[in-house]
Amino acid sequence: MQDFTPSFFELLKKTQRHLHLNALDCLDALTSRYSSQFAALSTTIFNELAPLISENDMQKAGLALSISANLIEKVSYQGAENVIE
Repeated sequence: MQDFTPSFFELLKKTQRHLHLNALDCLDALTSRYSSQFAALSTTIFNELAPLISENDMQKAGLALSISANLIEKVSYQGAENVIE
């Protein structure tokens, strides 16, 4: 997963809105199914998504928040498992 994550970030830097939405939609699907694979990159992903969370484009903001929630849920769950052990 780490190999192609920079490609998503490059698409988010383009000026075309449909590229942003498609990249975010894909990343949302991947993080909802394979969030454990993205746990190591969560800080980088949060930093890339932060500028997209604004009132300017609510569709992009919603997708960015969904991706963030997927990662937070997995990281929180893994942290809870480590505390229990």
